[in-house]
Amino acid sequence: MERRASELRALASARTVFQTYQLNNAPFNAIKELSGEDTKAAQQLRIHQMNNYEFGLSAIEKVLPDSDKANIPSKVEIYDGSVDVQTKMAELQKRINLLPPKLDQREKVIHASADTAKRKSLWFYVGLSLLSIVGAICKAVDKLSVALP
Repeated sequence: MERRASELRALASARTVFQTYQLNNAPFNAIKELSGEDTKAAQQLRIHQMNNYEFGLSAIEKVLPDSDKANIPSKVEIYDGSVDVQTKMAELQKRINLLPPKLDQREKVIHASADTAKRKSLWFYVGLSLLSIVGAICKAVDKLSVALP
């Protein structure tokens, strides 16, 4: 159960990191609007915005097992200059649409597993308690049977 609790804390931390970086999205969009027709400035701003998002997404990727990341596009290489900004933004959007739901699913799986473990522990405790009570009753009956001729 401790392992599950630790994993749930890591997932919650990753969600918080992502949400923190996601909150920065509004100022990026506002600055883009203020930049007007300056396409070079808008492109630079989008590059920094994508970098910001990748920091948040990388926190999610770190806590997910490889099986959950199987169909997720790889990290967008923002500064390599190989593809235009719009293409990179579209690729990043795919990651934004896929990773947070994977985090939610993982959290649900762990919660379900923890609930099952708690139920099993409770029933195990109840079983041991009943066994102990039955043992005490048998011992009392045995003592009574010896005392009575």
